[in-house]
Amino acid sequence: MQRLQELARFYPTLKHLVVGLLILVAAWIAAKIFVRLLDLIFGRLAARTQSDLDDYLIAALRRPVTFLVLVAGAYVGFHTAGIQNRYLDGLLFSAGVMASVVALISSNRAFLRWSRERMGDREQALFSVEFLPLIEKVGFLLVLVIGLMVILNYFRI
Repeated sequence: MQRLQELARFYPTLKHLVVGLLILVAAWIAAKIFVRLLDLIFGRLAARTQSDLDDYLIAALRRPVTFLVLVAGAYVGFHTAGIQNRYLDGLLFSAGVMASVVALISSNRAFLRWSRERMGDREQALFSVEFLPLIEKVGFLLVLVIGLMVILNYFRI
């Protein structure tokens, strides 16, 4: 009887944990569905265009967007479960920022790949060899530094 009373006392917490876990599972399923919809809807739209840029962007953004949906679901799941920890929020925020940074870097690389393929032989020889790697590295560093500044600002460092 005493064991049953202890279990009843923790029932709301247990209920919140189960709901939080269900939200995490739903977020994972939603991320998978979102990627399928991204492929289905935007893939069809991209197939209609003459440019390959949209195909490259869809391929580059598939994983980061999936991870962002999963991080958002984890945030909602943890807060629904009553797990509101400053460090956990910081970890989820940092994961979301890093997924955004990866999305921007991947988009930059997809755009540069598309640019490289559009150039002629003479243009490509000079520009592709000398400037595109520089643009890629500068863009990478710029996005990475901005992402790091956002994370450090969140933690007030």
